[in-house]
Amino acid sequence: MNGNQPPPPKDYYLGFNYVFDRQSASNLVALVQQAVALQAKTVTICITSNGGAPDQALYVYDILSALDVPVHTHAIGTVQSAAMIVFMAGERRTASPGANFLFHDTVFNPLGGASLRYDDLLGHAAAIEHNDKWSHQLIAEELDRPVKEVAEWFYGQNTRDTEFALANGIIEKVEPLSVPPSADFCQVAYKF
Repeated sequence: MNGNQPPPPKDYYLGFNYVFDRQSASNLVALVQQAVALQAKTVTICITSNGGAPDQALYVYDILSALDVPVHTHAIGTVQSAAMIVFMAGERRTASPGANFLFHDTVFNPLGGASLRYDDLLGHAAAIEHNDKWSHQLIAEELDRPVKEVAEWFYGQNTRDTEFALANGIIEKVEPLSVPPSADFCQVAYKF
């Protein structure tokens, strides 16, 4: 190979097993950005997460959806709550056998000892309602399903298995994770 030639494009696999907060979302986006800069053929995000902050998950979803490289998401274990939003960013979505999915509406956790006025509570309630509607709409559009149907999946704390995910278009296939020898794998670190 000529020393002036760029390396051939590769497939990149990124492992993500954290909650979505500002730090973990930034780290995931930074690694995806690095893969894109290295002329990635595809980026696969191998995910297990019990959720996190909806605003950070929506941020990651928008970034991944805007990329000019195919993104594949693969559920390894549990994908819950805000992590479902990120999972839906995959152009191709698959799951390992035994993976499960949890949809639920936004939960507000005020900081310990936080003093809240009535207006603060109203503001938080409006933000929760907005996040819930946005999540329902986003997932409904990704799956080409009625928003009302998708919103019903969010009621309660019902874990859904891969059969449900296949039947409803959340995933296209159940298969064990397989990283080709020619691909690069990188674990998303919480702190660099």
